[in-house]
Amino acid sequence: MPNWFLAFPLDELRGLDLPRPPSGVSLLSTADLHLTLAFLGPVGEERALRAAGTLFEGLSRARCESFACSFERLEPLGPVGRFSVLAATLAEGRQRAVELLSRHRDAACDTASAPRDSRPPLPHVTLARIARGATHSQRADALAWSRSVDLRPARAHLRRIALFTASVRPSPDRYRIVLAAPLALQSSPSGGS
Repeated sequence: MPNWFLAFPLDELRGLDLPRPPSGVSLLSTADLHLTLAFLGPVGEERALRAAGTLFEGLSRARCESFACSFERLEPLGPVGRFSVLAATLAEGRQRAVELLSRHRDAACDTASAPRDSRPPLPHVTLARIARGATHSQRADALAWSRSVDLRPARAHLRRIALFTASVRPSPDRYRIVLAAPLALQSSPSGGS
């Protein structure tokens, strides 16, 4: 059974120019990049759709606005010495993302009868995956590569929330969006005369 998760797609990503990664590291396609709000796991479509409805309604009631983000650096995530991904941590937008995860993650998981994530919110965007059988040397090369990547020019604007699951093969993308809802537009300063 495929995993399900709720996330903000990076539809308006600009300035991300990643050098070719070393052996054992694969980059995610631009269409797969997202900022996860709640990982539901293999809960099935019906429960995932219920969780999406709860989250979409909660964000709408809170008048959650779209928001911009930028990135600091690539970090290895997963067990020490056996990390599975390299993820971009947020600079601009970090506090907003932490607030949204803190406020809405548990309710989405509860609605889907999925386990809650007990870890503190860590807003990030996975950019690369490490091969399961990567050697110690390949992992060292991956870390060296991640330190050479300059993420400062990259910017994104998160304008919608979506329910994701595994893509149907042979698609080159890892994930597909099943359902999405726009976030409220940012309020613009009123001009006076």
